Amino acid sequence: MEAGQTSDIAETPPANPAPSEFRRVDVSETSFTTLYDGSEKDGKDAIVDIIFVHGLGGNPETTWSTSKPSHETFWPAEFLLAAFPCTRILTWGYDSKVTLFFSGSVDQGSYYSHTKDLLYDVNDIRATNSRPIVWIAHSLGGIIVKEALLRAQSGLGDNSLKDIYDSTKQVLFLGTPHRGSSMASWGILAERIVKAAGFDTNAVILKQLTTQSPALGNLNERFISLLRSQDFDVVTFQEAKGMEGMRGLNGKVVEDFSSTIADERQRTIPGNHSEMCKFSSIQETGYRRIEAELRRVILKIQEIAGNGALAQAGSSSTFRSH
Repeated sequence: MEAGQTSDIAETPPANPAPSEFRRVDVSETSFTTLYDGSEKDGKDAIVDIIFVHGLGGNPETTWSTSKPSHETFWPAEFLLAAFPCTRILTWGYDSKVTLFFSGSVDQGSYYSHTKDLLYDVNDIRATNSRPIVWIAHSLGGIIVKEALLRAQSGLGDNSLKDIYDSTKQVLFLGTPHRGSSMASWGILAERIVKAAGFDTNAVILKQLTTQSPALGNLNERFISLLRSQDFDVVTFQEAKGMEGMRGLNGKVVEDFSSTIADERQRTIPGNHSEMCKFSSIQETGYRRIEAELRRVILKIQEIAGNGALAQAGSSSTFRSH
């Protein structure tokens, strides 16, 4: 940032915000809910959209919430508001029942439908605004985001969707299964995720998982090709702990090998697959690591905006981590 410029980003972590410092909103289970519009500090428009996408069996609020007897913490609304007042914070929901997520043929499975819904919902809330986008996705929510970016790149015959791809500056994947060592391992991996989400893995569901395995395996190869052609930052976060009842030596739902894409920035969050996206304090290691990654990219976006060149941010080569 140049001399004389001021930042709307807190340079040091504040104390946990008191409930009176943010307005809790009713979160819709489907489509978008705006948790904070980014305009309260100085009346200016937000310069970044941060979008949360939950995973299988998740919810746009409870996936990101931890509950204690004295206080329930919904950290996207409570912590990020204080850390990044220049951002608009949104959470997106969809019907994530396992019987629907993996239903249908390989090219018409429900997560493909979710992908299109996500793209058009994003398009609706952004209208003519081309502000940068940061995605935060948990588990199979990352599959939806990856497919969405691939489809947005092609435009699906709609140029407004291409803007979503061009505007993406960072994706944070939390416990997302990117690859398996074989088609069979994809089936085992998906079974673990279904169990972690609290669903029974009956014969019908396992058949659906097996049917989708080739498409899930191919998705990562397509996404790696996309990363080679586009400049946006990607960070994968791995779960540090396993869960009881899971197959494997360490009980992890998504093994370290599977939670990585290629040579992107890779970090670990204390906790298991379910706990890794829930924080009750800004002092928690997992939250601090996520905030640090967000800060690294948002400060770059803010600097570009301060120079009056935000619209040209997509053509720069400053966002990808090395």
